[in-house]
Amino acid sequence: MDETSVPLTYKPERVLAETGSKNIPGRVGDCRESLSVLGCINAAGQNIPPMVIVKGKSSKSLNAFNVSEGVPDTKYTYQEQAWMEDVLSETWFRDHFLRFCGPERPQIILLDSHSSHETLDLIEVACENGIELFTFPPHTTHWLCPLDKTIFGPLIRHYHGICSEFMTLSPKNSVTKWNWPGLFRRAYDKAFTPSNITSGFRKCGIYPTNKDMIPKEAFAPSQPFDHLPFTSPVKSTTSTSSEANAAISCTSSNKNWQQNSSKVLNEVQDLSSDQNQESGTSCDHSIEQSLSERTVSLTQSVLLSPPLLIMKFHRSFQQRVSVLTVDSVH
Repeated sequence: MDETSVPLTYKPERVLAETGSKNIPGRVGDCRESLSVLGCINAAGQNIPPMVIVKGKSSKSLNAFNVSEGVPDTKYTYQEQAWMEDVLSETWFRDHFLRFCGPERPQIILLDSHSSHETLDLIEVACENGIELFTFPPHTTHWLCPLDKTIFGPLIRHYHGICSEFMTLSPKNSVTKWNWPGLFRRAYDKAFTPSNITSGFRKCGIYPTNKDMIPKEAFAPSQPFDHLPFTSPVKSTTSTSSEANAAISCTSSNKNWQQNSSKVLNEVQDLSSDQNQESGTSCDHSIEQSLSERTVSLTQSVLLSPPLLIMKFHRSFQQRVSVLTVDSVH
């Protein structure tokens, strides 16, 4: 389960123009708002109808949309900024997910670690209904979330293409709130296909469970936020020796960052190449231990390393599925 933003102002498709043209006109709608779309899929290639969050302060904001032309059984709701929030997550789970998820228990929902997905009420209701909530580690959804991997990208591309085609049919056509559900439905049907859905789970290594599906570049050290050369903001001509030493240390640390990153990445790859000689568990432990030691040494400029988070996610997920499978058999 995950959300994405779909703009009412679409991006026009490419057009033919004379070489050297600087200003090429393109028609777009006059509405600058965006909507949030919450999608939910499973490893069998199926999907639950989406939930659409529109911008508004009351249910009257939904009257501007021709919902009868949208994706069947879509749940429409509103929020002041068209964002996901705690109450909407709970409403989606109670009124929408439980309606379409089927009677099989237990089930696992994979979702990101946004605060609206981890409320106490949502966790309690999920436990009462035999649903496990399993969150992705921070900053890893582009590698681990099937919706981000193979669904939302095609969805937005198809949406832009369909809107462009609709605008070219007649000068009177315009993408508005009223005809948005129908246009979005056509893009949704093209993106949420069984092949795209199952491909997302496979490429993320979730089903079938295969941690080797994550490419090597995903295991590179995190980039620091302060990688640019640091200049001391102190304007005074006088400064203490500790301030001067701190500025020199920070500058030196940033200059050496690339060398440290390359060294850590090479050592991680060397550890990975020994996997054929050692068991998978011991190899993973060696890699995690090596990365952990180097992450601690770079704590002033690096966040918790995504390689550790990705490996721990796959291991924890596989263990949890095994436990739930055994419990369901008994």
